[in-house]
Amino acid sequence: MNENYTEDQVIVLNNVTRIAFGGFNSVLTRVGTPFDMTVTSNTGINDSKYYSAVSSNPSDAEFLGWYELNQDTIFNVSIVAAQ
Repeated sequence: MNENYTEDQVIVLNNVTRIAFGGFNSVLTRVGTPFDMTVTSNTGINDSKYYSAVSSNPSDAEFLGWYELNQDTIFNVSIVAAQ
């Protein structure tokens, strides 16, 4: 999926059993400025991570975890530019 979203979107993924949320410059975010990403779900997932601007620090490109899914899950992903 390679889309640019500037407002709330609903994306439905069928038959997904494993999912990861990407960090700085990942296919998911493609954000060139520092940001905070928060992921919550109706099944109890609640994680967040701060991503800095372009850096030589490998953790800036890390994913926000892999999640194994064994039931229908609704994720809310919030990406906010850091202040």
